[in-house]
Amino acid sequence: MTKDEISLFEIVEDFGIKALSVRPIRGGLINETYAVRTSSSGTWILQAVNSIFPPEVQDDIHKVTEHLRSKGLKAPKLRPTTNKALWLNAGGKIWRMMTFIEGVSVNRATSKTHAKEAGRILGEFHFALRDFEHSFHHQRPNIHNTAHHMTTLSESLEDSKFTNHDNRAAVVELSNQIQDLFKIVNPLPEQEPQIVHGDPKISNIRFNRDIGKAVCLVDLDTVGPMGCLEELGDAFRSWCNPAPSGEDEQSPEFSLEMFEAAVTGYATSGGGDLSSQVSAAIPDATLTICLELAARFANDALHESYFGWNNAQFASRGEHNLIRCRGQLNLARSLSEKIEDARNIVATAFKQ
Repeated sequence: MTKDEISLFEIVEDFGIKALSVRPIRGGLINETYAVRTSSSGTWILQAVNSIFPPEVQDDIHKVTEHLRSKGLKAPKLRPTTNKALWLNAGGKIWRMMTFIEGVSVNRATSKTHAKEAGRILGEFHFALRDFEHSFHHQRPNIHNTAHHMTTLSESLEDSKFTNHDNRAAVVELSNQIQDLFKIVNPLPEQEPQIVHGDPKISNIRFNRDIGKAVCLVDLDTVGPMGCLEELGDAFRSWCNPAPSGEDEQSPEFSLEMFEAAVTGYATSGGGDLSSQVSAAIPDATLTICLELAARFANDALHESYFGWNNAQFASRGEHNLIRCRGQLNLARSLSEKIEDARNIVATAFKQ
């Protein structure tokens, strides 16, 4: 038994659990996640929470999941420590323990069932939190402030420290293409902020292993107030990119088939009460978020800062982010060519 394994077992014991095994779960970009197997209480999830989140985010999660369960939705439940705290500070990290949700996670939607079920569960999630009142400890300013991200990219290109950067010429060209397409996107209508998931990519949804039914949303650190359109735009640009390599695909095609399934799932669940003005803007919101992410990845290609670098496949963070930028830009182009069809899909789903 290694020293790291001993320390993990000791951490688990601080949550009042005797573990048979503690094994890492790969795939997440932010938190370190482990499956904890026991002899008497099944499987638990142990996480070392990324330092981008304050420890008090556990209180946000606790309150959100309590509310979701009171509405009949499934949600992970935090297990307190033996000292009745929602988190543990150990080894320079913040740790939390929560119930394990049976099912599977996927990195991309591979069927219309996946997309429709993802839309349904997100609609139910949004509807359940409509009457939730809470002062969140953790909020992410400018998370989907598209104009801010466009301005940040322009400012980086004007910064003298990037004049001789290896990626500057590529970023200039991509930035011009992003700005040109952004100019023709319809501006989104004004919205009242509502409580949303904040990171509704398909891998943050648990599905039933046998029939593909969506069970619940996980990774709730990002829950908070935001515009519903920005949430839906982020969801649909993720779910409707069927490329096997996802954001690492340079030339993805936006799938109208997946979009129709996802929008229908959302509209026929709790999300169906959106105003006609807001629901009609879903295609433009999806296009907007594709371009916003393209701008963010282009900026990261200069700053070499993005945490999701795959160093086994790409020589640098900058190189990886250029691929991501081109991927989101081309996804936006693909959607822009199908935008009228997407609008008709939304109109039918929401019976406008």
